[in-house]
Formats: sequence, structure tokens, C-alpha cells
Amino acid sequence: MHPVRASYHTRPALSLTPSEYLKRNFAITTSGMNWAPALRFCIEAVGSDNIMFAIDYPYQLTEGAVRFLDEAEISDEDKRKIYHRNAERIFGIPAGPAEPGGLA
Repeated sequence: MHPVRASYHTRPALSLTPSEYLKRNFAITTSGMNWAPALRFCIEAVGSDNIMFAIDYPYQLTEGAVRFLDEAEISDEDKRKIYHRNAERIFGIPAGPAEPGGLA
């Protein structure tokens, strides 16, 4: 081994895969990406537990972003996670009361 390298400490073994560390420590948003293939890819890649609803105001219209997620072909549970539950969990926001007729 090269003398300089021999002085380096060995790296500890990871207990998780790199992708598992990313899933535990990163969240992405829907901002600017009102495209079904991108949403499906993100759900497949990082899971719906790591995606939060967002818009890029004033460059993105709120109505279009809401309509996109409302009409997305994903489960109602995934929509609840993306719209609010993930942000409540990540930022420690108390859950609000359920709205009649809406997604809780």
C-alpha cells in the first residue's frame, strides 16, 4: 500500500445501502414538475414517503399544480402523504383537522 494511504483510517462499514441513507435523509418536492412520468419515477425511486407538494410561485400557477396532483393516477394515501403528511412528519407540524369530503 502507498505510504500516504497507509496512514488513512479505514472507513467503517455502512449498515445501510447508499440509497437507504438517501431515503432516510432526503425529501424531494413536486415543484415545477407537473408531469406524470416524473412523478411515477420519483415514487418508484424514493417512495411516496419522501415527496412533498410544492410550487415555484410566482413562476408556477398553484391551480395547475393542485389539478395535476389531484388527477395523478396514484393512490389517495400517496396523495395525502405528498400534499401534507410528509411535511407534517418532516417538519414536526401538528396534523390539522380532516376536511369534510376532502383528503385527510
